[in-house]
Amino acid sequence: MRAAFQMNSNRLKVPLIVLLGALVLWSSCKKKEDNLVLPDQLGTVKVEPDTDTLSLISYTINEDSFITESMPYKLLGKMNDPEFGISASEPYSQFTITDLNPSLNDPSNKLDSVVLTIRYTSTSAFYGNLNTSQSISIHELTDDFPAGDNLASNQTLAFDPTPIGTYNGTFNLSDSTLLREGNGTVKVAPCLTVKLSSAFASKLFNAPSSTYASDATFKQFLKGIVLRSVSNPSSGEGGIVALTLDDELSKIRIYYNDSLSYELNMKSSRSFANYQIITQTPAITAQQAAGSMDYSTNYLQSLTGAKVAVEMSNLGSFLGLGDKVIHKAELTIKPMSGSFNAPYELPQRLLALQPDSFGNSIAIPDLFTSRFDGSKNNDDAYVLNVTEFLQFQQNTFNTNETFRDVLHVIIPNQSPIAPSRMIIDSDKSNFNMFLSVVYSEL
Repeated sequence: MRAAFQMNSNRLKVPLIVLLGALVLWSSCKKKEDNLVLPDQLGTVKVEPDTDTLSLISYTINEDSFITESMPYKLLGKMNDPEFGISASEPYSQFTITDLNPSLNDPSNKLDSVVLTIRYTSTSAFYGNLNTSQSISIHELTDDFPAGDNLASNQTLAFDPTPIGTYNGTFNLSDSTLLREGNGTVKVAPCLTVKLSSAFASKLFNAPSSTYASDATFKQFLKGIVLRSVSNPSSGEGGIVALTLDDELSKIRIYYNDSLSYELNMKSSRSFANYQIITQTPAITAQQAAGSMDYSTNYLQSLTGAKVAVEMSNLGSFLGLGDKVIHKAELTIKPMSGSFNAPYELPQRLLALQPDSFGNSIAIPDLFTSRFDGSKNNDDAYVLNVTEFLQFQQNTFNTNETFRDVLHVIIPNQSPIAPSRMIIDSDKSNFNMFLSVVYSEL
């Protein structure tokens, strides 16, 4: 089996752009509406479908970086997962001004305070132990935001090491927040609220009037901020929460003259998040270093952590049996028993992708159909529909004897946007991970 795989995998000579173009064309031309082509749909001759399982080899590999600037939520915090290691997320944001020439530095004005508020996304948008107190340090950027809108999860910008504000405590996602409004207060959705330093407040308040003459001029004056967890959580402690920066509540408020305020808005501003895998446990790093070897335990971690490569080691032999219609192909994945107790719940869904010529994960045709789901079922298992993927491999094999025999399984970074992880029970002998195929020979 192993020798056959090595020989077949070396025959992937079709350029990626040709494969992708054919893939999209083929999937768009398909007429069947369900998972299963019935035997009488094959023509006048009745054909009984066959069922088979493909031999699998699975191992943990590094996850790709991904674009975070376009994601609606940004994550903040640090956590120490006893099975995966330490990870952290740091959001960056610019600010936009809409009220020009406020004349804050008029001698008759008196500064009161400057407060940062950022709205929490929801009561369920977190991962890890929220009962852990964290120390959040807020810093002013010294780098400009780069041009373009494709800032990724591995991007960082330089910042002033002296914090402009600090927060020490837990993330309270449930209780409403009181904000100063005129001479009184108003109750709003739960927010992270931090009073910023007097030095930074004075910088904003006493800036030359030209600073607030335009939004572009202001962005030269204040390039943006970054929020960082500087905590060192012990094993099992720490958590990461989702923040909605593009929100009316997410802003810096400059309070002055007892009842007046001026606002610097995160809403409609550029932002992104840097996701860091600070340490990983030896069980994960050993698989990542070893490469193509079969393991009975695999590891998935979202947000640049880890993904799993699944090789179909006898796919070439299966495709070579003759032309066939793939009625249904499903990859079933199960978690390791006892590995997903609170606060480390299972992810809501998994995705099956394929590697491109550089090893990066790209879509398979099944993701463009309504049949692919990948959600956790009532038995805590995941069934990934890869029917279109295998049919495409059969078609390309029939044409020029080329095919792809590797899938990448990942925890999606969107839908939902949250950190998550999973320990996979990939013992093939007990059918905890298997790929079943229903097909008919033509």
